[in-house]
Amino acid sequence: MSLAVASNWFWNFSIGYATPYLVDKSTTGINGVKTANLGVKVFFIWGGTCVGCFVFAYVALTFFLSFSLSVVADVLVGDLRRYFFVPETRGLSLEQIDRMYRESSSMFYLGFFLGSIIF
Repeated sequence: MSLAVASNWFWNFSIGYATPYLVDKSTTGINGVKTANLGVKVFFIWGGTCVGCFVFAYVALTFFLSFSLSVVADVLVGDLRRYFFVPETRGLSLEQIDRMYRESSSMFYLGFFLGSIIF
């Protein structure tokens, strides 16, 4: 959120500072340099910038949606992997969990090991 606010302030300052030099023919810039004298044609600069922002937002959104679909698939696969291959350790002490991992040769045998722990 703070980056959005900082960006907003930066662009507002930049546009507010540059526009008088781009529009007015009687304004002189730094060291007496003449201005661009674009008048109402300055719209094409700021309008082009707005179109560029919309194009960037569209491309970013398209990338995000394709990326998010792969993330959803990865989460689902990860959830299935955790459900079937990571043992439930609720109610076990740290010593019991340590013993369970030390004495199990494979993740498949952890379920059998959990049944042998005496509470």
